Amino acid sequence: MASLTSRGLNAANLRHHLGALAVLAELDDVVNVADFGELEALLDRFENHGEWMKRGRYDDVMPSEDLGLNFDAAAKIESANSLWDHGEMVSSIRMLQSIDNDSVFKKQSIPVSRSDLLSKIGYQISVAKLEKPHDIQKKYLEPALKELKGRTDGKDAGKVFHQFAMFCDDQLQNSDGLDDLWLHLDEQELRRVEQTRSEFVRLSLENYLLSLIASDEHNNDALRFTALWLERSDDDSTNDAVRRHLDKDQSNVFQRLLINLVYNICIDHPYHSMYQVWSGVKVKANSKDEVAVLRHKATNKVKDQLEKHPTQGAIWHAIDRTNGHYHRLAVDRDNPKYKAGHKINLKETTSGNYLVAALNKYQIPPPTMQLELSADKDYSKVPIIAKLEPQMSIASGGGNDDLRQDAIMEQVFAAVSSLLKLHRETQRRNLGIRTYKVLPLTSASGLIEKEISAVQGKSVDARVSAYRKVKERFHPVMKYFFMEYFVDPDEWFVKRTAYTRTTAAISMLGHILGLGDRHGHNILLDNKTGEVVHIDLGVAFEMGRVLPMPELVPFRLTRDIEDGMGVTKEGVFQRCCEFTLDALREETYSIMTILDVLRYDPLYSWSISPATDERNLAVLYSGWAAYA
Repeated sequence: MASLTSRGLNAANLRHHLGALAVLAELDDVVNVADFGELEALLDRFENHGEWMKRGRYDDVMPSEDLGLNFDAAAKIESANSLWDHGEMVSSIRMLQSIDNDSVFKKQSIPVSRSDLLSKIGYQISVAKLEKPHDIQKKYLEPALKELKGRTDGKDAGKVFHQFAMFCDDQLQNSDGLDDLWLHLDEQELRRVEQTRSEFVRLSLENYLLSLIASDEHNNDALRFTALWLERSDDDSTNDAVRRHLDKDQSNVFQRLLINLVYNICIDHPYHSMYQVWSGVKVKANSKDEVAVLRHKATNKVKDQLEKHPTQGAIWHAIDRTNGHYHRLAVDRDNPKYKAGHKINLKETTSGNYLVAALNKYQIPPPTMQLELSADKDYSKVPIIAKLEPQMSIASGGGNDDLRQDAIMEQVFAAVSSLLKLHRETQRRNLGIRTYKVLPLTSASGLIEKEISAVQGKSVDARVSAYRKVKERFHPVMKYFFMEYFVDPDEWFVKRTAYTRTTAAISMLGHILGLGDRHGHNILLDNKTGEVVHIDLGVAFEMGRVLPMPELVPFRLTRDIEDGMGVTKEGVFQRCCEFTLDALREETYSIMTILDVLRYDPLYSWSISPATDERNLAVLYSGWAAYA
């Protein structure tokens, strides 16, 4: 009811809340039933309600005007949105403009924000290219800012700032061939054009920051802001524009910017950021690399400040000590029992004993735990590590993987997965990328979130020379995985569908990112949800094409993977691939922004490491057959 009486409610939200209220009212009636006879009467009443909805006429409901209510503006906005979605750009814009010109605009029963309306008109005119950018800015976007009347928080303010920033950013990207014309301009005109672009950069950066400060609705703006700022970080005017608003910024929006922002993030959200600072401190900087040396000094400066903090210094001390023990346990090679698949008692190892003692002493949450960011910055009630299992299992593999590349790819996966939630078709099908947390400590050690319910998919021996003979004797068995793990028919169908959808989503994203090395050991299955989990993401951006045995296929779709999709085979898979590609195509700008940030991240190298091209991957991994 509080939501229904909210002044900022629009028509779409009103429908949603009314529907929820109706369901809750009926549920309350059912819960309060005293006997079976009363329940039968209640069900009859529900049925009558349904029949009325089928046969009801508009005349059965009193017109809103007779009740003294006016919803004209909200109704027109809904109609304009529908026209825009169907490609009727001009009609949509004209309808929105008519609302702004209507004298009864302020007498609406459902309030319509004029700042939101003006920014929407400006955005649509910009997309339709019906007016010049300068006119759009002066007639719509700047008046929209004035209509906020000094408000800098809330969804309305955030949306206005976001659309203003996007408009300015678009002008920088769509230069309409200005670069080619500059040779024909005199010096005065050239200076004017450069000044205009500089102004768009300033306005874009400022409004991106204001949007992030105002609300959490457009947090993806942080990525574009970072890329745009770093691209023009040599410009003093750009840095001045950012500096004016940086102190206002909420620290939970960014993860890596400047020293003062990193320090504030560590103080406000220690368990989300101190591990990265610790890792940066432990990186050995090449003395010949001046930038690396400066970066290492900056990280140590943050570390020194954290150590001296009166309250959070204790958390830094705990993380510093436990991380050291995690690292020593990971790199310990002295015990001859350290072989893949073996189980070892922690008490039998020196490093294991130290780790257990440190965790008991400092009582911190698991480093790989997905903790929600706290708005009030209070993490006193987070779960802590009570104890460790007495035995540890030695994972397969050489143990020399650099987890930093996996960590950054998981961040890309998470960002793209959030973008898929913004599109109707992909949201309806719950399409997304299953991710897990990767926390690098050094180049030789790190922590990976344990997929408790994950199992490895296994494939047959994949030598091409023997493939056809093996194929005759080994038949796909993936369908039995779902039949055996999910006995209930409804659950079996839901989990199998989740498997197909996540396979489609990661296949399309992997194809776009050039993800390789997709053998059976790098694809896990969650035996609780049916989702696929891809691990070991070191071979990316088409690096697999230059391996001794090049990987030429876009993604892995072998017989076993297809067999798990059921009788429809690739039917659902194909449709989900299409919807995922449609969403990714529409979000090209956002995805390129995410990847653009990687260009400025000096901690990651996208070259083939010796661990991957030292030998033919088909020899290293039994069952490896990305091309099969």
